[in-house]
Amino acid sequence: AVLLAALARALGIPARVAIGLVYHEGKFYYHMWNELYLLDRWIAFDATLAEGGIGGAHLLLAHSHLHGASAFSAFLPVLNVLGQGLRIELIDQQ
Repeated sequence: AVLLAALARALGIPARVAIGLVYHEGKFYYHMWNELYLLDRWIAFDATLAEGGIGGAHLLLAHSHLHGASAFSAFLPVLNVLGQGLRIELIDQQ
């Protein structure tokens, strides 16, 4: 996600990193994906899962422009939310 944000910015496309959780193969994982500003709106892209966009399995918890911060420090908002006893239950999946 950090690399895709850098590549997009090098092409003059505003980019930010979305931070949250993704449900994959029966479990939730910490995850980062991108949002690129195209056509007057932020459009989500997930290069990691090779599916292009995002869906209901992505749970957004925070954004980061990664200015002056490491990718790891960008996860602090996620840790704060999870430290509050957050419980996520998958009800249905397609």
